[in-house]
Amino acid sequence: AMSFNLIGTQFVHNNQKYDIKEFRKEDLLFLTNMINAAFAMWCHLGRGLQSPETIESYLSNDGFIIHNADTGISCATVCLKEADPKIEGDQICIKRAQRLDEATLFEPAKITRDFKGKKFVYFYCLSVDPSLARSGLGKAILEHCFHIIQSAGYDGMMLETGKETGWLVKWYERLGFQTIGEGILPNTNVRTVMMVKRR
Repeated sequence: AMSFNLIGTQFVHNNQKYDIKEFRKEDLLFLTNMINAAFAMWCHLGRGLQSPETIESYLSNDGFIIHNADTGISCATVCLKEADPKIEGDQICIKRAQRLDEATLFEPAKITRDFKGKKFVYFYCLSVDPSLARSGLGKAILEHCFHIIQSAGYDGMMLETGKETGWLVKWYERLGFQTIGEGILPNTNVRTVMMVKRR
């Protein structure tokens, strides 16, 4: 079991309060549409739309829903789980909802030392309602999550993003993440990068 919990926490962004709540199945259709709209770039790269069943599988296990505290309306999602990375040779493997994510590491010896005996959280499915895109809400969510997991004693956060979406890689770099390896999204030709931010 994870030793942190976002549910019930709150943060402020642009003078607006946001609450973090658990996933409710009655919101699935709304959240599916929001996530697919937010991840339109992945669809363009060949991943395709995600079904409500797929989205439910990871929101129900690892998902947190961000609500506008005044209106109660859902406006973003994020998923977090313990990363439990396995490193063998120059490969890193992380178990996550529905699949194994694998990447070929750039500095395997150094990264193995960095990960040995440490605890990391895997961060995924950050999606923001397109009407709030580029408002800084995604950054505020990520920083809130990092603060929570840091306070809970974790050593850092890992994520995977599309290599072709170079602007997104640069966005994560500005937030303190470093690229440690590259992979391919299972069952697609989408190239990805594995990134980590340490406390």
